[in-house]
Amino acid sequence: MKVKKKQLKKLENKIVELDVNPVREYLKSNTSKKLSIDYLKKKIPGNIKKRKIYHYCTNSNFIRKVNPLEVGSGKINVNVFQYKE
Repeated sequence: MKVKKKQLKKLENKIVELDVNPVREYLKSNTSKKLSIDYLKKKIPGNIKKRKIYHYCTNSNFIRKVNPLEVGSGKINVNVFQYKE
């Protein structure tokens, strides 16, 4: 006996904005810059791990991941982010 698969509806990716996001605040003060995770780790006060910085960047509606060609890289994937309004 086969189990019928339910048709999955496409759900929108609604991101719940975090209340305390030091990465968003730093990128907001440097809106035109495209900054990597390593650079953000050095410049943001406090001891924040790279993994946590990546989490803050990916779970924000105001931060976008930059295309590698925008920063002159031939790689497929780079961890460079920019603030968007």
